[in-house]
Amino acid sequence: VATGVKIVTFPAWKHLSSVRGKDHAAQMELFYKCQKDAYDAFRETLLHARPRLIEYIPLRAEGDMVWVDIGGGTARNLEYMPVETIRAHFKRIYIVDISTSLLSIAKERLSKFGLDDLVTLIEYDVTADDVFAQGLPEVGTADVVTMSYSLSMIPDKPKAIQHALKLCKPNGEGFLGIADFWMRGAFEEELGFPWKNLREAEAVVHREWFNQDGVHLLPDELVETELGSKTNLVWDERFRGGVPFIPVLQPYHGVHIVSTM
Repeated sequence: VATGVKIVTFPAWKHLSSVRGKDHAAQMELFYKCQKDAYDAFRETLLHARPRLIEYIPLRAEGDMVWVDIGGGTARNLEYMPVETIRAHFKRIYIVDISTSLLSIAKERLSKFGLDDLVTLIEYDVTADDVFAQGLPEVGTADVVTMSYSLSMIPDKPKAIQHALKLCKPNGEGFLGIADFWMRGAFEEELGFPWKNLREAEAVVHREWFNQDGVHLLPDELVETELGSKTNLVWDERFRGGVPFIPVLQPYHGVHIVSTM
């Protein structure tokens, strides 16, 4: 409960911090360092699309796969798969995150489950031009790249998507999966008056509320521009999910998976 209160009140007290106005990495560390120990417990009731993304990851029967989890933080995503499944299908997993605090939790988790030898932790900004020189797999060699509720917190979203795609294997062998908050649900263009107007007003409320936390709900235009003509759609779904302590907020969550061309 205490962690939840810290998270939902962060927009108010962050302005009192001396970190205010510094770079994105400093802002993220400010946000996460006070909640890292209970980070995952609180987010189980907030990040509703996260387990679905991991469930939908296409696994090759022959194994020997490479997985890059961008913004994977505490390595919680790995717990949605049994250790035996991870070892059977992946030869290497990379978790890239900008937060020192969250990666410290990841290190403890990997040690607990005996995955230290399989997983590489990289503390870096995935949108940086030199990120590919920081220990990531070679360009075009990743079978799966995931972004689970991280893209909405990355300032340069187009660059993050471009770098993620660059890591993926070409010719339909690489997959990019995104689980996150979305501005819109499915088929909203079919709504009539007054429901369309009410939905638009609600979307603005959701956008402004999450913006205070540095979370920017994903617009459809982002994936249409960055992925639409460059990839093949594998899966797209949207659904509503609640926010702890604020039941009136029911933003859209979604999973979007594409394969390379």
